[in-house]
Amino acid sequence: MKFNYLLSLLVYWIVIPPTNAFSQIDKGQRNLYIEKSSTNRDSIEEIQDSIKETLPSIEFNSEISNKVVFWGRTFGVNQIGLDPTIVFNTGKGLYFYTTSYYWSQDADPNLFAKSDFGLGYYKKISKNWSIYLNYEKWKYFNGDNFVRNAITNSLEANATLSLDWINVESSLYYLFGNIKIVELNVNVSQEFDLFQFGKHTNVSFFPELATVFADKNFLPIYSDFPSNFQNINSFRLLNIALNLPFVIQMNNLEIEPIFHLNFPIQQPNESVKPFHYTSLKLAYTFYFQKDKLKDNF
Repeated sequence: MKFNYLLSLLVYWIVIPPTNAFSQIDKGQRNLYIEKSSTNRDSIEEIQDSIKETLPSIEFNSEISNKVVFWGRTFGVNQIGLDPTIVFNTGKGLYFYTTSYYWSQDADPNLFAKSDFGLGYYKKISKNWSIYLNYEKWKYFNGDNFVRNAITNSLEANATLSLDWINVESSLYYLFGNIKIVELNVNVSQEFDLFQFGKHTNVSFFPELATVFADKNFLPIYSDFPSNFQNINSFRLLNIALNLPFVIQMNNLEIEPIFHLNFPIQQPNESVKPFHYTSLKLAYTFYFQKDKLKDNF
């Protein structure tokens, strides 16, 4: 009964998307909208964290942030972001998920602006190495024809090295539609157990140093910069971030407040400066295996 109920929720989430009541937006808003549409690689990392389990499960999670950030930039728009997500993990390496994005200053702030429908495969290939392959299809609910077709697909190849003293993760993305972008993220992190309450509550600290590189398309499509920006055709470092999450794990519930420090790397014809923001992630996992059902509630 529980499984059928959860499956019905998942089908409803995917089949019945948010309603579109789009009104025309101007060029500046269009550029900002595309910038936001390809944001949040964090959501993919959250999904991948949840599928390392070898038991079949479904996870509901969402992260709310007091700034929507793309490659270390807000483009002068301060807004709240929300990304509710459902992940189905087969327990055999294959996983499916859907994520919807809400941005408070979008053309219509009452609607989800975009949804992702993804599938991927996780494999632990040795004691210290694991890999992910991931594909996403993006569906827009606001924007004109240019916005809806600029970037509609995402491919990712990820390799992670996990040692006792450090984790190193490298993710290569190919974003494509009418516009094509290559992006590389390299993150270094480590988990520190802090303390435990009773038998089922653990608190840990998981600092992460994250870098973002991208190719010649990295900024001209996202804002109204001079046309000579498009002559840059080299792979460049765009941002360095320090993410400082505290992870509170209570049985199947996870609460994760995060403090982010961003150090955008200034590009030609651009003026940027460091800034910070905060976010909060909540996640709950239901296991389908009988010996785990007692922990679901």
